[in-house]
Amino acid sequence: MIATVSFEEDLTHSFHDLRTTLRGVMDSVGVDATAPGELARQLGLNRNLTWKLAKFIGTTDLFAALQHLPGDEGIEIATAAMKRVGAPDRVLDRFAKARARLDEVIRVHAGDRATMELILDSMGGAGSGDRLEQSRKLAFRGNSGLWGLQARVRTTTTFIAPSRTDPELLDLAIVGGVVDFRRLRPGIRWPLFRPRQYQNDGTPIVLGPNEEAIDPASNDPSSPMLIHEFCSDNLPEIRAVKGRMGVDYEMGDGPVGNLGAFTCYFGRIVRRGPCRYHTSDEPYVDLLSHVTMPVETMIFDLIVHQELAYLMKPRVMLLASTDGVGPGNAEQSIPLEARPTELSGRPPLLGTPLVPRYDELTAMVFRRGGWNPRDFRALRIEIKYPPMHAVTVLRGELPKAPVPGAVHRH
Repeated sequence: MIATVSFEEDLTHSFHDLRTTLRGVMDSVGVDATAPGELARQLGLNRNLTWKLAKFIGTTDLFAALQHLPGDEGIEIATAAMKRVGAPDRVLDRFAKARARLDEVIRVHAGDRATMELILDSMGGAGSGDRLEQSRKLAFRGNSGLWGLQARVRTTTTFIAPSRTDPELLDLAIVGGVVDFRRLRPGIRWPLFRPRQYQNDGTPIVLGPNEEAIDPASNDPSSPMLIHEFCSDNLPEIRAVKGRMGVDYEMGDGPVGNLGAFTCYFGRIVRRGPCRYHTSDEPYVDLLSHVTMPVETMIFDLIVHQELAYLMKPRVMLLASTDGVGPGNAEQSIPLEARPTELSGRPPLLGTPLVPRYDELTAMVFRRGGWNPRDFRALRIEIKYPPMHAVTVLRGELPKAPVPGAVHRH
């Protein structure tokens, strides 16, 4: 029985012992542990097995190396081959004990190897990105069937610029979109948009007179602020529903499948919004994209005025939002390997084949904001199968306000 210390500590020690003793077995018979072809030739093993052995020994990262550890049958075949070519019993015994030790660690902490690999993926180890995407894809399919709906793309586009009327503040434009939303069974009602702003402590901000719709036809403050030119003609009824943390805009029923598929966007501009500079209450600005439905791809664009270039290196977090409406909890982070990339061009080239007419949509926002697109840079983060009830956060650290009369030396 092993001591029940932390999973990471037990696994690290047992992994190190197993790899060290395996290398010792191979050294005892004079084979190169890092050359799969030589291993196959000298031990009479197939190349797939020797490739796994070489990767297990030669990969420095624990998380990635364990993915290459052969199964029990493969280990037995390799051990028999090394015994056959002269590996001493004492060396093989050390390897067998190290192998038993790892098996016991797995049994105590995970139960089986498949669960251990799931734990490693969830912890975000090296090489886990592809496997996490597969997990998210399975979740997408499962949630689509359970909830009876799905969307091809969820977009969030945030423009941020200095306020024209108050140099201490920022203007924001926020556009949310759902592309090719489909019902998979009849009778589905679902919140499409939950427009929210939060203080850094998670308290919702009540929007005031500084807010305006991007589409002038949607300037009624009780409306979902749809951008009608870019919404489908077959858009269902959308009604306002009072939620615990604000108003939700919920779609009505419609046809199942492709015949009822639709696209819609909403958007608003907040003039004289958050403070431009670091304060004790607001040392940073968080820009959020919520996923509240099964989605194939999420695109989150941050479009920043050149005067605010410090926001072009945000901290990226994917956080659980278990109530579906809050800004997420930093203590409940979800592993995410995707990182923002800067889009080329001035103005930035925003068009994407995933979103029809996206460049036209963003051009409309620039016009409504009164901004010159050439003054902006853009970051994009793209996530396949983003998890439901999670929020992607781009956190930009704010600079301290300049000291009046200070002399800047260059």
